[in-house]
Amino acid sequence: MINLITSENLKYKASFDKFKLPSTEFPAGSDGEYIEKHLMPHKKNYTILELTDELLSDRNKLKTVINILYTKTKLICITEKITPSIKEVLINNGITDCLESGDPARIASYIKVLDSREYSRSGKFLILDDDPLQIRILNGIIKRFGYKTE
Repeated sequence: MINLITSENLKYKASFDKFKLPSTEFPAGSDGEYIEKHLMPHKKNYTILELTDELLSDRNKLKTVINILYTKTKLICITEKITPSIKEVLINNGITDCLESGDPARIASYIKVLDSREYSRSGKFLILDDDPLQIRILNGIIKRFGYKTE
């Protein structure tokens, strides 16, 4: 299941349907309470979150939304261009997946790659850190290569 929180949900939904990736739409600018209430639990749950100027202008709302999405889904951000401000948001929120392209085919391909690696476990990494953001970043990178983290 792919949750869409973008300014062009219909475009993405139509494309993902072609790739046999079911999706559900959330209004752009949805707050954390709305998202948490309407997020459907699913084992393979991805969220495409568009980092718009409007969303970036309210850092508290953005942090709340990201924390909810990160704990309940696999979060992939999209943006027109990764600027220093976007990099800061990504690092400060522990986000490891951000694409500059809003191309639905590229996003679908990216999701299929992430999804395929999840099931081939190669071993374990022990993370000894008490910073939740650093743990989030390390988890995002390490799990991508088929390793488990503890």
